[in-house]
Amino acid sequence: MTMDKTPRFIDRHVPFQPAATTGIPHQYHDVPYAPGARHTLDIYLPNDGVAPFPVVIDVYGGGLYFGQKSSHKLNPALQLRSAGYAIVSPDYSLSYQQPFPTQISELKAAIRFVRAKAALYGLDPNRIALMGESSGAHLAVLTAASETVGQLDRGLGNHLACRRRCPQLLHPMVPINLTSSVPSLIC
Repeated sequence: MTMDKTPRFIDRHVPFQPAATTGIPHQYHDVPYAPGARHTLDIYLPNDGVAPFPVVIDVYGGGLYFGQKSSHKLNPALQLRSAGYAIVSPDYSLSYQQPFPTQISELKAAIRFVRAKAALYGLDPNRIALMGESSGAHLAVLTAASETVGQLDRGLGNHLACRRRCPQLLHPMVPINLTSSVPSLIC
């Protein structure tokens, strides 16, 4: 019997590769959205346009085991800045740091922070969308879907009064109309 020598997913070395943010004049880094480790986010505003900007919160993927905010996985979302969108990249706990579904509660805290501090950063608190890839897309969908029924929220952060309707979901592989005030699917 031979042993499979393929390394396990969790045993891989995944070096950090930063997003391409050179040339973005208005950036805010390591903004705490809640107390605790991995509860910070980065904000990237469009180069042109007038605030308040609609917001896309991009949730990175990595199997809930790898990743961090503002990695190279943010690059597709950063392209939306040219259409007038602010991009927010939150960090969240990985599965070996906190059990699932802690990550959903953390993302809800990040959304509440964005709504509460929107005026400070030139963001539109009423136009927020979530997107992600791989496990980030999974978290984005569960965050939005559970918001409609008031579930999976442990009340993390200091902005509990900023609950509103669930954010929209964007999928990077689906045609999206970015010319309207709120992104919509092109069907």
